Amino acid sequence: MLTASLLIRRNHSFSRWAKGFTNHNGLIIIVAISALISIFSLVFSDNYSSTWKPLFNYIGYNGWAWSYAVHFSFIINILTVLLLVTYTGGSINSPFQPLYFLIPSLSLFLHESNQMIILYASIIALSFILQVYVYEPINLSDSDTRRHKLAYTMVSVLCLIVTCFIGIITRPQSP
Repeated sequence: MLTASLLIRRNHSFSRWAKGFTNHNGLIIIVAISALISIFSLVFSDNYSSTWKPLFNYIGYNGWAWSYAVHFSFIINILTVLLLVTYTGGSINSPFQPLYFLIPSLSLFLHESNQMIILYASIIALSFILQVYVYEPINLSDSDTRRHKLAYTMVSVLCLIVTCFIGIITRPQSP
């Protein structure tokens, strides 16, 4: 994400939602803040409390549950991708759009529950669809554009569904 943020043209606004938003610096800030929030949420979980508790003289707080920290981190990542896609041209034009479809795969690899994978995929599909249709409203008189957007949306969302389904049914089960 950071590399793509650096490659975006300076002072070029892709979005009507972000007039005056300097993409180059703003996107780097969004990525950096998101990374810090995700890292802090994981570091201050109960899995890592043994590393930071001695620094705070063994306070009574053990950190929040690792599972909540991972869920929170995934939600922050989805929101970050949503912001990046929104500020750089919507689901059709943004260079960050493929990151939407990477998140469910990562949740599969990190052994998230089936319910959480479906939740992440649902949020991503909804975000993707809204950005296709809300970001650049369809000109109802142009049937080619309408059909193209519908086809693009259907293929993308169905690929997400098939990918998640295959990932869920083929992953190894815990003993």
